[in-house]
Amino acid sequence: MARPTSLSVDQLLSVFHLLSDEWLAMRHITPHLAAARPTIVRRLADAIRLGLLEAQGQGPARQYRLRQDPASDAARYLTAREPGPEPLIVSPPWSDASRDLLQYVRQPKALRTPVSYNAGLVENYQPNQTFLLPAGLRDKLRALGQATGERPAGTYVRDILGQLLIDLSWSSSKLEGNKYSRLETKQLIEAGQQAEGRSRLDAVMILNHKNAIEFLAEIAPHEEPYELVIANIQSLLMDGLMPNADVLGRIRERIVHIEGSVYIPLQSPLALRTLYKQVCSAAQATRDPLEAAFFLFTQLPYLQPFEDGDGPHFMQPAADAGELCATVIH
Repeated sequence: MARPTSLSVDQLLSVFHLLSDEWLAMRHITPHLAAARPTIVRRLADAIRLGLLEAQGQGPARQYRLRQDPASDAARYLTAREPGPEPLIVSPPWSDASRDLLQYVRQPKALRTPVSYNAGLVENYQPNQTFLLPAGLRDKLRALGQATGERPAGTYVRDILGQLLIDLSWSSSKLEGNKYSRLETKQLIEAGQQAEGRSRLDAVMILNHKNAIEFLAEIAPHEEPYELVIANIQSLLMDGLMPNADVLGRIRERIVHIEGSVYIPLQSPLALRTLYKQVCSAAQATRDPLEAAFFLFTQLPYLQPFEDGDGPHFMQPAADAGELCATVIH
């Protein structure tokens, strides 16, 4: 049984600081906290009573944000943390083994043992027989994401595409250090209005995400080969962000090293092509879409088949994922 997770007002506020200074609904807040929803609601009420947050709306439409009054306790809270370390990111409860792994990869490089790619992770994976996600977790996630009624592939995503373009483009780009706010992202996507004081590359990154999401929505009803789909996604995500456009969507032919990690990716172009096809074929043969997605989420950053843009959120998380996978095996 998972141990109960407490939540302090300070931890709650750190999530607001991490996300943005705009209005946030519960659906924006809860994915970043390990606490139960009633606990989050109580801490939100505590923060409002203390003058740290303000709220608007009622029921499911209720939204929250940090107090905008410069003299408020919320402003003093933010000011006090600006020179300090990064805001606390509250994660789901980890197992003891997981915490040991995380502690290991967070050590200085000199204290970690270099590890290389292990092809057995793909070669020993049998679609629909081998599962990375437990059955109970797959059932839970499927219930949470289930659309009402039977609908053809791609129809639901087109219904929500407008909001999805904004939310996913903004949140994914923010993980890459993008400075655009959610409102600025909305204005860029809907009106083509670039934000003042933001870099051109930040705008390119967001618009690339928009193009990639639209591409996925368009091909959803079709059974396209995964190796082509993923190569196209990488090409769309990295368009205008790489010095050599000729390598977009192509298996890399140069050696890569991941800064901050002791993981040594596979370097042979021929082996990369072979294993990339195996990864894509295994995922496409997996009937459970959640299992297939998680398989790709872990295997692509571990393999590093492209020069860039092939991690869950580009290179640094890819380094973490690759080193964790290798550490588990070795």
